[in-house]
Amino acid sequence: MQPRNMDYELGHINQLYDEMIQMPELTKKKSSEIYKDLENECARIPLLMLHSKLPKGPFKVMVQRHHRSIYLLLNSIAEKETEREMAGKPHCLNSKDLSEKFLKELQQLSLTIRNYFPNNIDESHPISLPELTSVAHQLSKKIDKIISSNCNTAEHSLISLLKSTVSLTYLTKIKLNYLQSEYLKELFDNITTIGTLSLENTLEHYKNLLVEQGFNTPAFYSYSCLEIIKKRDDCQNISESYKEMLWIKKRLEQLVPYKGKCFHKKLPDIKKSLVRFIDSEISHLDNLEKIAVELHRSGSIREDFKVSFSVKELAFFIHLQVECGIIIEDKPKKIHEYIVGHYSSKETVKISEKSFKNAYYSHSKEDIAKVTAKLAEMLARAQQKE
Repeated sequence: MQPRNMDYELGHINQLYDEMIQMPELTKKKSSEIYKDLENECARIPLLMLHSKLPKGPFKVMVQRHHRSIYLLLNSIAEKETEREMAGKPHCLNSKDLSEKFLKELQQLSLTIRNYFPNNIDESHPISLPELTSVAHQLSKKIDKIISSNCNTAEHSLISLLKSTVSLTYLTKIKLNYLQSEYLKELFDNITTIGTLSLENTLEHYKNLLVEQGFNTPAFYSYSCLEIIKKRDDCQNISESYKEMLWIKKRLEQLVPYKGKCFHKKLPDIKKSLVRFIDSEISHLDNLEKIAVELHRSGSIREDFKVSFSVKELAFFIHLQVECGIIIEDKPKKIHEYIVGHYSSKETVKISEKSFKNAYYSHSKEDIAKVTAKLAEMLARAQQKE
């Protein structure tokens, strides 16, 4: 057989596949003949490239053209197989196994070309659907292994986000390329390693790793922003929120980028994006504080009402009012927030919501006695008014 021009090598493989699926009957002998021809074609292509006398530039173009052609041929065969299954068209004897061999041989050919000519491959080109399916399956297995290693609820939330990121649906949507595929494999190997270690705060290590390795997906950015907002809202006041934001920013800025890599080349760096988000939160807190100062100076807002009770005594006093139906509010948190925002005790100018909450549900005999004494005094004064 005369060697074909390189431009027609993949065309012959496509003809072999079309010939196979159009046969009403495929004997074992014919199947073996087609498969042998397929193997010869897949072996000859990289050999012809190795012995090519083309200059460097044209050679690179030729390698990339054939690599892209393999991508198109793999997708074409995969789509035709899917269409046949959806249409309920039965495969003739031996044809299904041979179809799978076509996909396997072409994937191996793609890998061989990448291994032989790594400097001539366009790594930013999308990977084929069969390869994509394999990558998604491998990464999903790694995540399942992490999930099964007794992760807590918070860790499970982040890992579920990662699982959705490596789903076949998402990887197909973003047209995952070879660079991203290698990136994900390395990233998940590192995540798996963290999951096997006995660390105090595994979740923080997961998040730090994702930032360091430039996991700049929109989903992880949104997740991180919500985590920052949650930590801000858990603080008792603006001052504490301000300190927390500065602390998070400091820790983020100290994270060192890993090999300068990122997942999405066209999206902003995740570390810089989160630092900018925190800066906007800090700026917002600054503005709130300035507004509060101006309102206070103008007399638009009142100072806290100071009471002679301690925090614990005040908490019990408010608790009694709720129990007796004087204060009508179903949500205790709203009551706690209002009291700490409008009252100061004889002990402190700024009551901690956490301290008030604890005292609201736990009462000592001494606190009950002091509040009871005040209530008795109030009753006596009321009786005098009769």
